[in-house]
Amino acid sequence: MSYYLSNALSLALNYSWFGYKLDTGDLRNDGNKDGKVQAQVDLPINTPAHKMSLAVNYSQKKFFGSVFTRWVQAYDFFSGINVAAAENADLKLKENARYGRAWNYGPLAGFTTVDVRAGYRANRSRSATCSTRRCGSLWLLLSSGGSIR
Repeated sequence: MSYYLSNALSLALNYSWFGYKLDTGDLRNDGNKDGKVQAQVDLPINTPAHKMSLAVNYSQKKFFGSVFTRWVQAYDFFSGINVAAAENADLKLKENARYGRAWNYGPLAGFTTVDVRAGYRANRSRSATCSTRRCGSLWLLLSSGGSIR
């Protein structure tokens, strides 16, 4: 959704929700053919339930800029032999332990990033831009209890 506060200033908001149900009583949904249907193993959806972004954009004749923020919820990741998920007794899955052939460090940490961009237009064909990507993401990741691998 975008909203123009003026000809020079605008806001943009994007929110995404993903949810699903898997019929665990229907063995046709048993993707790995182990005789039981488990959502995390038989239908690995590798996306968080919630994501959101917000942008503030400014543009005039000479100066322009934007601030873009993105938030992604922590989530469990299952893909083939690769697992990054919270402890799960049904799957005999433990954090910070081997699971199958791979090591499970726990769920993928949620994160927030902030990108900042500013620029100056000298004329119609020349401009200068300064930007920083993911400023503060390391601090935000660590302060939210996430880990970097």
